[in-house]
Amino acid sequence: LVFIDPVGTGFSRERPGAMSGAYWTPRSDAQAALTLIRQWLSAHHREQSPLFIAGESYGGFRLAIMMQEAMDLPLAGLIFISPMLDASGSSTAVGNDAPFIFDLPTMAVAAWEHHKVERGSSTLEETYERALKFAQTDYAVALQKGSLLAAADRDRLAAHISRLIGLPKDVLAKAGLRID
Repeated sequence: LVFIDPVGTGFSRERPGAMSGAYWTPRSDAQAALTLIRQWLSAHHREQSPLFIAGESYGGFRLAIMMQEAMDLPLAGLIFISPMLDASGSSTAVGNDAPFIFDLPTMAVAAWEHHKVERGSSTLEETYERALKFAQTDYAVALQKGSLLAAADRDRLAAHISRLIGLPKDVLAKAGLRID
């Protein structure tokens, strides 16, 4: 049995002075764990040994992400220990778009209040209502489509969100329309 604390968990940290932030996304964190597993197997000549990988709490979430790139490993099983599979309220959770939908009207109002968007003749209340309607309709549908959303639709929606919250449309498009 080999147990690891991925970077930022337990006592595991990046080397002093190396604070790159390279591990602070679910995908890069999972990739770092996979790299460690592959290196350990190679260093100990265990590339063909049956492999069970366990993930506890956030490690269960990481484990699910890791499996997208682990088909080359001799996997015999996965063990999920109290996995964090629903991060309701966390805007970083894969598959949970509710925080983005709920936050968009508030972001629109904040942008309006701080003169970060063109106000026109709209009031604060009108801005909120317009953003709320958009968030609960076109925006929610687009987020649910995920990678199936056509590029033209993504760009059109990014431009609309940009007008609502004041961020550049290319930033919004690159983030998959999800801004926390």
